[in-house]
Amino acid sequence: MDDGRAPACAEPGMAVPPPVPCSIERGKLDVLMLSYEFPPLGGGGSRVVHGLARELASLGHRIDIVTMAFKGLPRHDVQDGVVVHRVPCMRWKEHVCTIPEAGSYLPVALLKARELARRLAVPLEIVAYDTVAAMVDAAPTGAWDIAFLGIDPARADAIGFSPPYLEIEATYLVPAGSSLHAAADVDREGVRVAAPARANYELFLGRSLARAQLVRAPTAEAAFQLLVGGEVDALAGLRQALSGLLDALPGSRMLDGRFMAVQQAIGVPRGRDAARTYLGRFVEEAKASGLVARAIAATGARGVSVAPAAG
Repeated sequence: MDDGRAPACAEPGMAVPPPVPCSIERGKLDVLMLSYEFPPLGGGGSRVVHGLARELASLGHRIDIVTMAFKGLPRHDVQDGVVVHRVPCMRWKEHVCTIPEAGSYLPVALLKARELARRLAVPLEIVAYDTVAAMVDAAPTGAWDIAFLGIDPARADAIGFSPPYLEIEATYLVPAGSSLHAAADVDREGVRVAAPARANYELFLGRSLARAQLVRAPTAEAAFQLLVGGEVDALAGLRQALSGLLDALPGSRMLDGRFMAVQQAIGVPRGRDAARTYLGRFVEEAKASGLVARAIAATGARGVSVAPAAG
């Protein structure tokens, strides 16, 4: 945020306009609304949120709503004067949403970005990407100032990382009837594992799998479809994300144990050493104060824990 550009929040979408400055003297406000459903998704609750947002916008207030993405919907649009931002999630049906799906739409990164923006007294703009790989590739262009993503050596040439603030368990999802029972069982001859290309855990598996075959897919959804179609034996992923897929593939289950813990951190484009030092202090304070723990509790995420204090 050192030069006024926007922070990035891992995964899909497009950059959105900066907020219109709020003037208390004019009586106009900048209002951010969070709702896991907004038209055309959802039912009655969705329409209530839409109606409230529309009325506030008609009074001249700037209204932004952060809601769930869904196939076929734009990542950013304007409805009745309301600026809509759709963020990545694990939603599979237009009018039905499970509790894990609802919790997946607003990651811990948003809570942390909001707190950081408050401390720096700067506007917060979310710049989302279709894949983490696209976000990493954009680092040298100056499209974003800070990003929330997993630490990995393959990303170190482009991004400088803070100490980790979260550790997220990564394991496997297998279909009904699978002979695999634990994460440690997967690395054997004849086992095919799907993962989205350049995800943190895919990079790790590319270095660590000795016998199993790693099948890379362009997106997380494409990797899941490989499992649904029987083209692979297991799907690698973060535990809380995989839990949202259980209903989408009846009889599927997550394996016991984990193959890694993704260390989630705040990244800055390589060369911004002062920003990285500041963020390192911010992360350690956030862990010590309980901010990170409260954010985890608010999302109800599974398989997520506060990272240990930096040594």
